[in-house]
Formats: sequence, C-alpha cells, structure tokens
Amino acid sequence: MSIRPATPADARAVAKLLFSLEEYPSYRQHGLTDLETRVTTGLNVQSSHRSVLVAELEGVVLGYSAVHWFTPVMSAPEGYVSDLFVHANATGQGLGSSLLEALTVEAKARGCKRLALSNWRNRMSYKRGFYAKRGWQEKADSARFVLDLETQT
Repeated sequence: MSIRPATPADARAVAKLLFSLEEYPSYRQHGLTDLETRVTTGLNVQSSHRSVLVAELEGVVLGYSAVHWFTPVMSAPEGYVSDLFVHANATGQGLGSSLLEALTVEAKARGCKRLALSNWRNRMSYKRGFYAKRGWQEKADSARFVLDLETQT
C-alpha cells in the first residue's frame, strides 16, 4: 500500500471511486464521464491551501482524501478534511487509516492546532466508529450548517 499526492492522471480512478459510492447518488447524477471531467478540473488546481492524496493497493487507486488548510483570525492553522473515501471492496485494509495518518503528519508539519471533518451518521464509517477509534472526538454540542448557493435566489 502507498499514499501519495494525487495528480491529474488519477482523475479517472478517483472518479470511478466516487461513482461507486452508493451513499452519494449526486456523484452518479450526470454520469462517469462528467464526474471524471469535474475531478480532472479539481486536480488541475494547484493550491498551498489544499492537499489531495490517493491510497493505492497493488498499483490501483482505492482511496482518496482532501484536506483544506486555513488559519482563523485569532488561532493557529487548522485543517478541514472534506473528503475521505475508500472503495467498498477495500475497506478494512488500512487505506483509510493510512490516509488519515498522512493528513495528520502534514497537519503537524504545518503547525496546525487541529483537524476537523464531518461524517454522515448513516455511513458505515460512522456506524463502525472509524474516526472515534482513531482518536477523533465527535462534538455533541455542535451543528453542521450548509447554505446551498445553487438554490438561492
């Protein structure tokens, strides 16, 4: 198994991984070709404020993660893990844990105070306690709010 930075050449593999996620029908909404185009566009954007990694097993990309780096006005740098997905056929093989570890190492190297993420309670990773088993703490007193700008008039 290896963890490495994603490149535009990984777009098809990442798109296929996202397309396979039954919990996220929006990834399949416009077809695999459209999804691959969107992933390619995203991977072509270079930014010091984002890290995208892939996890490979025997040369096949089976996991993917993205973290966004930012510094709140009166705080130390932080990271927000926006994506961490492992193909359903590859769960339990350490890919997700290795991706989290690589993100943690980078966060510490950047002097980050903390990492954060959101996880849907209906996902298997939540039900299995994937993040809690790795030291992540669920904040019972917080709420996740989303403003859908596409539906705003």
